[in-house]
Amino acid sequence: MTNMTGAATPGRRSIRQTQTLSSMDGQAGAQRAPLPKRKHIRLPREAYANPARTFNITVDALERRRYFNVPSFNDEVAAILRGLASTYRCPIEIYCLMPTHLHLIMRPGTKSVVDFRGIFP
Repeated sequence: MTNMTGAATPGRRSIRQTQTLSSMDGQAGAQRAPLPKRKHIRLPREAYANPARTFNITVDALERRRYFNVPSFNDEVAAILRGLASTYRCPIEIYCLMPTHLHLIMRPGTKSVVDFRGIFP
């Protein structure tokens, strides 16, 4: 199994974009820190498109905030995941919403796992 994560790696940051904080922070319109650079994939890119393989993906919340402590937000995230899995025929075997991140165990479909992960900022 391969682990891909959006977590920041010490000393490996880049300025990709600056966005505004969501209204969940109560600071709508405030500027936030640049997004961290993603980890490099470990296998050849085409390996992440093989539907016979299963992958573990971790997606961190913005600035590791505790967004997933809000039940209504979790319901929306689950609905989005189901919709994306259906649209791209990427079976999500199981997911787990933690306070500051989410875990997915999934297989590629019409999108590779790398491309599916790229949907999330």
